[in-house]
Amino acid sequence: MPKFCPSCGMPLPDENAQNCLECGAVVRPPVPEKTEIRDPWVAVILSFFCAGWGQWYNGSTLGGLKFFLASLGLGILALALTFTSIVSSPVSGIMGLAFIAVLVLLGVWIYGMYDSWTMAEKINRGETGFTGKSGMFWLPVILIILVPVLLFVSAFVATMVFATAGSVQHTKVVAVTAYRPDAGHIVITYQGGQDAASLQSISVTDNGAVAGGITIPAGRGLTSLPVGMNTTVPASTQASNHIVVTGLFSDGTSQVILDITL
Repeated sequence: MPKFCPSCGMPLPDENAQNCLECGAVVRPPVPEKTEIRDPWVAVILSFFCAGWGQWYNGSTLGGLKFFLASLGLGILALALTFTSIVSSPVSGIMGLAFIAVLVLLGVWIYGMYDSWTMAEKINRGETGFTGKSGMFWLPVILIILVPVLLFVSAFVATMVFATAGSVQHTKVVAVTAYRPDAGHIVITYQGGQDAASLQSISVTDNGAVAGGITIPAGRGLTSLPVGMNTTVPASTQASNHIVVTGLFSDGTSQVILDITL
């Protein structure tokens, strides 16, 4: 059924005509094309992963900072309260405060997503101006890139530290004494120590030459050198003798445990 121009009454060429061909009157104003400057779903998804990111996507630097700092502060507070509660007492009231902080954090997170959605809608309707994404928009992007890099670097450093620590030899703690009972002899006595259980034998040099030693007595079922064992070695000179006592331990390492001149 044809429609007619409300001004001149002439029939319109079709139902979708916007102007009358006879008088030029506007019959139906053109429907403006919908322009979507900001995608509300993108804003919500960004806010889901990082509080404030959706606001920065919509160009609101201050709005994004409010949600970001509020979420960061509440998250730190919740973690601190939870840790304090675990250390002090699992049933203390601090855990209740931590639970409240988590609930508030959840509320801020949800409201941040809602706010980013409504802000994007207002921008698309022209109710709120838009001059471009906030410079803070790239902060979460940088953090997303930095976190794996920092984790990798930390793991690498930890591996190197543990490897280095494993290669450093532990200084054994055992004691040996030496004295000269007469001009021609030197007595070496094993006194024990923190690592006595791993000492297997003792060798003695006098002025660089092997002078003697102490080993685990056979047939007694011992696994380490008994404390109190001694040996008497001949003095190479009657004036000055440089005595060096070296211990051999069960892990295969050797260590000088006495260096003295008598």
